[in-house]
Amino acid sequence: MRERVVRERVVLEKQGRVIGRSGDEVVVAFPPATSCSGCASFAHCGQRLAEGRRASRAPVSLGILASDREQACAPGDPVVVALPARALVSATALVYLVPLLALLTGAAAGQCLGLAEPVIIASALAGLVSALAGVRWWTQRSPVAAAWRVHIRPD
Repeated sequence: MRERVVRERVVLEKQGRVIGRSGDEVVVAFPPATSCSGCASFAHCGQRLAEGRRASRAPVSLGILASDREQACAPGDPVVVALPARALVSATALVYLVPLLALLTGAAAGQCLGLAEPVIIASALAGLVSALAGVRWWTQRSPVAAAWRVHIRPD
């Protein structure tokens, strides 16, 4: 994955090829990553371990909701899929940290109330489930989450 600075923003980019369309989605295939021996972390590299366990060398495909301008992509076209790095960090924090904090808050609340251990576990799970539902609801309605869209441009 390449990084590119665009007007003081870091954008993560990956080259791929359009392999199909499905409604408003453009399906993009990415060539399989190849491991290397060029860095100091080679012995512990997650990419190398993942490749060793993957049975096929088939490209990884991803369905991307395309805007009207991006709808012009036809199967076979080379494209660059771009995602602002800030969007990746923000979305990751929202999806992982909010449910984790809700889980811990539910468990702490049950503990502070002096409840039995099974009830504490249930309150922790209730916090987790409610946070996951809240995150899903918020991402579907928030204009901020709409800014986290992946963008496609011709290569």
